Amino acid sequence: MAEAYLVHHGIRGMHWGIRRFQNKDGTRTSAGKKRRAETENVRVMTTEEMEAHKNRAVKSGRASEVRKYAERMSQKELAEAMYRIDQYKKLDESIKASNSKIAKAKKIANSIADDLNTANKLYTSVSGTYKIVNDIYKSASAAKAQKKA
Repeated sequence: MAEAYLVHHGIRGMHWGIRRFQNKDGTRTSAGKKRRAETENVRVMTTEEMEAHKNRAVKSGRASEVRKYAERMSQKELAEAMYRIDQYKKLDESIKASNSKIAKAKKIANSIADDLNTANKLYTSVSGTYKIVNDIYKSASAAKAQKKA
C-alpha cells in the first residue's frame, strides 16, 4: 500500500517570493487594499480623505491626533504639527498663569473689601459713641448752667 501525501507547488504563474497583494516594504498594493476592504468590510480612504485627516490632525493641536498620521506626514508637516502643539501648550500655560494672577488679585480685593467693611463698622460704632457722649456732655452742661442760674 502506497503512502498518501499532499503536494503543493503554489499557484500557476506565480513566482517564488513575490506576493500578489503586498509590496516589498510590506504595504498593500491597490489590489491588496481593495481585497482587504472586501474581505474585512473595511473602507479604504482616498488620498484626498487622508490629506484632509492629516490636516485636521495638525490643526487640532492634539498630540494623540498627530500621532495617528505621523507615519504618513512629511518632516515639514510633522514639524508644523509639533510647533502648533507647543504653541497650544504655551497658550494653556499662560492662561493658567493669568487665571492664577486673577485669583490672587480677587483674593487681595476681597481682603481689602473686608478691611474696609470692618473700618466702616468701627467708624459707625465710634460715631454713635461720640454722639452719645456729646449728648451726655451737652445735657451735663445744660444742668450746670441751670444750677448757676
